[in-house]
Amino acid sequence: MKKNTLLFFVIVALILSCSTGPRKLVLPKLPVVSIQPEAENEKSPFELTRNTYVAYIYKKWQKDRLYQIELAVADCIKKNMDYLIYVEADTETEVKQWLTELDYKYSVIVDKESLFREANGESVEGYNGYIINKDRDILGSPRIQYRQ
Repeated sequence: MKKNTLLFFVIVALILSCSTGPRKLVLPKLPVVSIQPEAENEKSPFELTRNTYVAYIYKKWQKDRLYQIELAVADCIKKNMDYLIYVEADTETEVKQWLTELDYKYSVIVDKESLFREANGESVEGYNGYIINKDRDILGSPRIQYRQ
């Protein structure tokens, strides 16, 4: 009887651990920033430039299923280019949100390799994409790293 009870709890634990599906990085909910420059300047802690960079990123989850994520790099790019402020979204409306709360956590190095994000000390691989400007010139493929 003890073996059956133990087996039951092991099976339940396995079912619960497997049913959560692919692990996803949870991002904070952020305010939508107006696209009018005056309002942006009031709400943004950074100086804005008029250059807009947009990246289309394809994230590879378990079982080789691909989910398209539109990643728009925000209008404000830090002058020293140490890192970019970007948004991840499922819809065009969400693209207008800025991940301002994450700017101190991530650094971006532009290169031609795969895209990586490290969060909470662990690496999530399987990102491929390019940063393009509004004229669709490829600027590179970024590697995004967690700031220690």
